[in-house]
Amino acid sequence: MEQDLEINGVVKRIIFKKDEFHIFHLETDEAVITVLGELIQVDTGDEIEVWGKWASHPKYGRQLKLEGFRKKIPTSLEGMEEYLASDLVKGIGPKTAKKIVKLYGEKSLEIAQNEPEKLTAVKGITAKKAEEISSCLKQALEFQKVMMELLPFGLTVKTIIKIYRQFGGNTLPKLIENPYSLTSVPQIGFIKADSIARKMNVPFDSIHRIKAGIEYVLQEEANQHGHLYLEKDYLAEKTRELLTDEDETVEMEQIGAGLGLLEIEGNIVIEKEGLIYWGVFHYWEREAAMAVMEKLGGGNDKFDLTKVSVKLEEYQQKNNILMADKQKDAIAMACTCRLSVITGGPGTGKTQTVRALIDIWKDLRQDKKIVLAAPTGRAARRMKEVTG
Repeated sequence: MEQDLEINGVVKRIIFKKDEFHIFHLETDEAVITVLGELIQVDTGDEIEVWGKWASHPKYGRQLKLEGFRKKIPTSLEGMEEYLASDLVKGIGPKTAKKIVKLYGEKSLEIAQNEPEKLTAVKGITAKKAEEISSCLKQALEFQKVMMELLPFGLTVKTIIKIYRQFGGNTLPKLIENPYSLTSVPQIGFIKADSIARKMNVPFDSIHRIKAGIEYVLQEEANQHGHLYLEKDYLAEKTRELLTDEDETVEMEQIGAGLGLLEIEGNIVIEKEGLIYWGVFHYWEREAAMAVMEKLGGGNDKFDLTKVSVKLEEYQQKNNILMADKQKDAIAMACTCRLSVITGGPGTGKTQTVRALIDIWKDLRQDKKIVLAAPTGRAARRMKEVTG
């Protein structure tokens, strides 16, 4: 991999495009090069500046891996026509773009962006369409500004695009006010947002940092250990460990203030026992509890335990197996309770237990349809294999 370099050129041809990822040919003064990376608001014919590193592909040869780009605003009349007729500006085709440039010349882009009402002098452009054209041009400039501000923080173009899609023209004011709002953007967690915030000289004990730290601890404990809630003292201590380093200490009182604000805002739920949930986790648990209660309170679908025992014995003889006592208990429970959970590690007999249950249910309730479900396609295929 070679050093960073900057190259100016014109987008000659877009070879491949999927979402924001592009592979395209860039025509420079010296050659036509292949560029690949994430970018938006770029079309064939656009003059752009790109920067990145050279990489060698075993099949396609030398390519520039994009790390950033800047779309240049055209100054020639021909360039302005192409710019207005590109995918960047919705609602304008080549003919309409030509009419605009013919009427307003070098001021065409400036008028289209800042004085859209004047575009209605062009046949086919309504007041509504003129405003849409102005909005498209402003968004293009806004994104360029956002990208140039955020690239120095080590964010990729792909990530900056995600940020811009979420916050739009309010991106920079939003991040200046509270850089931890970045945690709401997919795949940008607290650690990255905290790194950016510290580079922006946000105080280590900022209430925004404390609140984001609390939410991060709740999410990490759920992801790593499956905890939907944490005890208040444990949460506070883990948050202090996260936010404190050798030179800076966040006090428990400050964390308490953060908890209070998060509760008022509805982002966390604090139960009477001092158990603290992230808001969405509390909702999930309540929904699950209500579903369980509804299931338990339904009609009577229980099987006669004596009949279950007879059918289980027949199943073992038919398949020449002897099931363990815990497997038999699990089958008895599943046949006499409206809701049951069978759990166990690999090789403990869960699959055999499910097979036996299906066989017994088919015999005892031939009028009912047995439905199996799995969380993933792979798990569903495996379930089908083992149960038939």
